[in-house]
Amino acid sequence: MNGPGKPLAPPAGQGQGIFIFGYGSLAHTPGFRYAPRVEGYIEGWRRVWWQGSTDHRGTPEAPGRTVTLTPDPAAKTHGVAFEVAGDSAEVERTVAYLEWREKQYDVRTRVDVKGRGGEVLVAGALCYVASDSPANVNWLGPAPVESIAAQIASASGPSGPNAPYLYKLADVMRSMGVDDPELFALEAAVRRLEAAGGGGAAGAAALAAAAAARAARVLRHGEEGGGGGGKAAGAGAAAVAMEAVARGDVPVAAAAAGEEGCS
Repeated sequence: MNGPGKPLAPPAGQGQGIFIFGYGSLAHTPGFRYAPRVEGYIEGWRRVWWQGSTDHRGTPEAPGRTVTLTPDPAAKTHGVAFEVAGDSAEVERTVAYLEWREKQYDVRTRVDVKGRGGEVLVAGALCYVASDSPANVNWLGPAPVESIAAQIASASGPSGPNAPYLYKLADVMRSMGVDDPELFALEAAVRRLEAAGGGGAAGAAALAAAAAARAARVLRHGEEGGGGGGKAAGAGAAAVAMEAVARGDVPVAAAAAGEEGCS
């Protein structure tokens, strides 16, 4: 298992027991019916901008950057947990949709979502994580904040420019009353670059380096390796998704390109 999450258990019927924890775009745009919505934080994971986006906020030739989680015993990451609404059929459709949406995130794990006083608000929420594994050809890894900012200020993909993805995440953290110095410092750096006309030469260099890193991973592992490229669709995607949730932390074959992903 990757990180301090818990093994996944089979989903319960009628939506009970299926909470999704969002720490990126899921936090403000879940895209499915839910009740309730629970704000909180998880421990032992740090939010980082180490995942490349080639289907939403960038392209294979010029990847954007989106958030993932990395294990860190001292870290807390704030986000939102959503309980999937509906009967068992709707739950199945929702999980299939999430597998389609989060296809570039190769690990599924369970996390406990805590409140301000440290109490557990949601035990075992399902969480999507992108890792440095052969299943994830879009992994970019760490880089200086200046380089990450220039890349985000320059990248754009089918879902639009990379920068609004960052800005929306910063806005939802503020609306929750969260103080996230790393996130807000990156936001400020990107806004300065955009005010000056964009990422410029530094952004072009960052995009080129990201594209080269992705190309090298594709050569090593193949374009269709795990988290980046299953062919399941429709009912097949639903079956794969539900089996993955029941089985545990596994790379999941997901559907073709879809809506904004990036947890």
